[in-house]
Amino acid sequence: CVCVWGTMDCKCGECNQPNKIAKFVSLITGAMMLTVGILGFLGGLDNFEEVVIAIYMILFGVVTLCVDFCDPPKIADNLGFFRTYVGRAVFYAFAGVLCLRLAGTAGLILGILIIAAGVLHLCIGCGMRDTPPPQPLIKKFARTSEQTSPDFTPSVDATPPPPPPPGGPAFGSAAV
Repeated sequence: CVCVWGTMDCKCGECNQPNKIAKFVSLITGAMMLTVGILGFLGGLDNFEEVVIAIYMILFGVVTLCVDFCDPPKIADNLGFFRTYVGRAVFYAFAGVLCLRLAGTAGLILGILIIAAGVLHLCIGCGMRDTPPPQPLIKKFARTSEQTSPDFTPSVDATPPPPPPPGGPAFGSAAV
């Protein structure tokens, strides 16, 4: 199978260049966020705001790398925006803007690169609708396509709570 990047006419299913490029960029972006946070601490922090931003950048970098490597279910359930290219794009743009405030020139350069990674993810998410959603490198914890579909419902007993007893006070009424 010979595939040309940008065309979605590959039938073999093995050629997913936009996803591979995005995965590589995501890993580099997570490492850059981690680096900016560490450089922020090493370069000296002038005020409480910079300390908070440095902690957040380290946290963002660790979470990004964790999601890109193995996509643990707890993180995936709470950070669903990592499952779409547009969600990642907005997150990377936000993190890149925070990076601009830390670590001097290095933070400025890395912040611009992180924003560029967000733009790349936005282009893939909006321009190539046939591209499958981002997948982790290690498939052990990855969810199946059945679980990531919008029609998936977990096998938990989701019965509604029982109705209130008859004759009880109605919602919003004041008891005298």
